Amino acid sequence: MNVKMWKIALIVSTLWLASAAEAAFITVNTADDELNNDGDCSLREAVRSANENSAFDACTAGGITTDSIFVAVNGTIVLDGAIVIEERVDIFGLGPNATVLDAGISRHMVVDMPDDTHDFDLSGMALVSGFSSSPGGAVNISRAGSVRLENVRFENNQGARGGAVGMNLPLGDEGSLQIVNCDFVENSSVSRGGALYIEGLPNYQAPTNLKIERSRFEANESVRGGGAIGLVGLPSVIIESSEFTENFTDKVGLIASHGGAVYWSALTAGASALMTIRDSLFDRNIADSRGGAISVFSGSTLIENSTLTRDRSGRTTSFGNAIAMFDGATLALIHSTLVDHDQIDDPTDSVIFIGEDSVLALYHTVIWTDGSSGINECDTSSANALALSNGYNFDTGGACTSQPTDTSGVDPQLWPLGDYGDAVNGRTLRTFLPRPDSPLIDGGQDGPCAGGLGAALTVDARGVTRPLDGDAAGGAQCDPGAVEFDRNLDPIGKVINVNILGAGGGSVSSDPAGLDCPGNCGEFFIDDSTVELFAQPDPGFVFTGWAGDCSGTGTCQVVMDANRNVSASFAVAVQPLSVSIVGSGTVASNPGGIVCPGTCSTTFVEGNIVELTPLLDPGFELASWGGDCSGTGSCMVTMDQPRNVTATFESTQVPLAVRFEGPGTGRVTSTPAGIDCTSNCSASFPPSTTVELAATPDVGNTFQNWTGACGGTSTCSVDVEEATSLGAVFIDEDALFIDSFE
Repeated sequence: MNVKMWKIALIVSTLWLASAAEAAFITVNTADDELNNDGDCSLREAVRSANENSAFDACTAGGITTDSIFVAVNGTIVLDGAIVIEERVDIFGLGPNATVLDAGISRHMVVDMPDDTHDFDLSGMALVSGFSSSPGGAVNISRAGSVRLENVRFENNQGARGGAVGMNLPLGDEGSLQIVNCDFVENSSVSRGGALYIEGLPNYQAPTNLKIERSRFEANESVRGGGAIGLVGLPSVIIESSEFTENFTDKVGLIASHGGAVYWSALTAGASALMTIRDSLFDRNIADSRGGAISVFSGSTLIENSTLTRDRSGRTTSFGNAIAMFDGATLALIHSTLVDHDQIDDPTDSVIFIGEDSVLALYHTVIWTDGSSGINECDTSSANALALSNGYNFDTGGACTSQPTDTSGVDPQLWPLGDYGDAVNGRTLRTFLPRPDSPLIDGGQDGPCAGGLGAALTVDARGVTRPLDGDAAGGAQCDPGAVEFDRNLDPIGKVINVNILGAGGGSVSSDPAGLDCPGNCGEFFIDDSTVELFAQPDPGFVFTGWAGDCSGTGTCQVVMDANRNVSASFAVAVQPLSVSIVGSGTVASNPGGIVCPGTCSTTFVEGNIVELTPLLDPGFELASWGGDCSGTGSCMVTMDQPRNVTATFESTQVPLAVRFEGPGTGRVTSTPAGIDCTSNCSASFPPSTTVELAATPDVGNTFQNWTGACGGTSTCSVDVEEATSLGAVFIDEDALFIDSFE
């Protein structure tokens, strides 16, 4: 039978049953919110017909017993004010993704029955964007008998208490509330109970019981307590197969906030008050003050087959990152798993805070914070606070374990948080599964597995039978924690071993998390899963490549259909430095490597500072640095990238020029050496140098005299302070003889 035919059959059968019981079946066929006579039936008109047991517009008249209102609208109904429910009725839609009620600036519904014999059911729709300055931003239950909310999504509603649902019954009434397969998302309250708030004695009558099944509470917020749920004075609370994720409660001024997900105060509910939490998950909930996931005052709390992880409390000092207990509360943790509740750099934090006169009992429970050694998992510092172990518990530091069968400081070896197994009662909950090498497997008592209230736990959080012979050793023992390992169902896993080659200089991590090498260089991963490995070089190093079951330099992906071996290589990071020379001179580096001319380019360790020093040739000086250095002082280069430096050297000598004059020939030489020429020439000498010039005529020639800077015929002595020029006059003797005859 397809979905459409099933719905038709449901409607027909409901009509027959209603006729037999003098109840009405009313169909809403318009998305308009109206009270008129335009020939259709709106939700508001249908509720009025049910309230008054009379027909209104095109709506069927209500009956004297429980009427059914079918909201056959695939779309959004925008309400203009709250709809008041005053008679027993069952309202259902096409599903929360099809039928949506948008309240705008008011709440959606007020349930105000004449007495506690009138029941109310709401299912198959979404209630969004409601607002009220009193309890219940979407639905306020001020009087009713049995109330059932099923397959309803409450989203983005805001109330004074109970962002989505508020319940405050008159004293003396007997009512109850059951929430089944509902989603509460991003609702908020300016007081307790971001999604749900129920208040009992002394101001109101508490419902006889509250039961929440297969429901999800995500990203709800409150102040003072109960980021998701705030409960005051309730004698009986049952939460089963539900998930609480990223809920938050803030404090107001100096008033503390309690319970990032659940706040339960049983102070006025009597000594027999009991809250039971089974097969549920609490993940990343935050309380500004106390009890990151759960905070209880007085009464008794039983938590079985449940998982709590990454919850936090306190911005300055912590009172129970997972659970906080106050005012003589008693709490039993049985076959539950609490993982990763440490706050970095907070020496005062704890996983469970046990307040004055309160008692915690632990049995087959895992409380583990990987990598933590200082966290006080079970804080019993308050007066008369007790943490009692009944055995087979695992913890990190020993604060929660005291029996010979307990284990402290041994890693329980868990797979990452995930879905393991089929849905239980229509909802799949995440938890931590023991790996094949886990000491939890068959690490508890022989079966049957004891639960709370004298009952046996016959299944785990996933619905898997307890106990099982998980280690195939021939006996079935109970596994501590929320999960029983099933060799026929659960992943056995394969191992990745990572080796870091060379001098180190880096690390390798994985997704999913587990590997963190150096440190943990071998890790199990689920069969046939894909694992990514990431190489992270340390400062001053570079990743040079994978080897083994990976290659290249990118992300390493391996499929875990076999054991894997991967190597990662890291090398010291270097950057190149090149030097160019203009003129006459040498540049050397410290640390060594460059002596240019010669070796003018090499590499240096990345991040190091290299000093370049000019070595001057005689008569030259460093005129300037260029490129990645400037000026004429010291050149210090930081090797954080490729670098290029130019050194320009210029001569410091003074030129001395000699001219040859006259018709004769000869040679002029200098002391110190530099000039030795038979025709016009020049040479440079250091400033203030005294240069002596000697003129030697060729055969048949006569040196006649000096001109310019020198005179006469003897040796010419010149102090070179600036550019100087002089002449040497040589006479050809034959020419002189001929001239004498003429």
